[in-house]
Amino acid sequence: SSNRLHIDGDGSLLPLIYGEFDTDMVRINHNLGIGSSWFGGGTKVLSFEVGTPPAANAGNALIYAETIAGTTELRAMDGVGFSTTISPHHFSLAPRSEPMAWSFYSENARLGRKVNVDMMRAVRLIERLSGERLVYMTDMEGGQVEELKKENDSLAERVERLEEDLARIKSAIGQTHNQCLRRASARKL
Repeated sequence: SSNRLHIDGDGSLLPLIYGEFDTDMVRINHNLGIGSSWFGGGTKVLSFEVGTPPAANAGNALIYAETIAGTTELRAMDGVGFSTTISPHHFSLAPRSEPMAWSFYSENARLGRKVNVDMMRAVRLIERLSGERLVYMTDMEGGQVEELKKENDSLAERVERLEEDLARIKSAIGQTHNQCLRRASARKL
């Protein structure tokens, strides 16, 4: 009635499926499975079953599930066929650098190429070069992870050594510069 769609078994004010024909809106008020009825005990979950990967269409962006390297991955494809893994644990091309590493993985069907980047390793290299901490990790109760504490201590020690090395280099350059000035002054005399 009144351009509204209500699908439910008990006339609830919050029906399982609600729609508005005049605004072209549909709302699912609980779990939604695409080929799947497993929601892991959660509520308001969108669940995908692995199916046949789609073909690109210029007018559409797509989200789907695909099995890659023995793991179900959530993927997104744009209209020109770039397909990117949304879930961050795809390491089919790049080796995993540490247990909590996450990756970027993408395919370009038009170019016939794939790319896989261990993002944790990239960030760790930036941390080492900059001396800044960029990754913050805790255990599930909020306590600091021992591996991370050791890594941070190691980075702090390395930065301290590099600062000491830099001070020695600056001092040596200053001494060499002063020696050159004295020699040049002695030649003039």
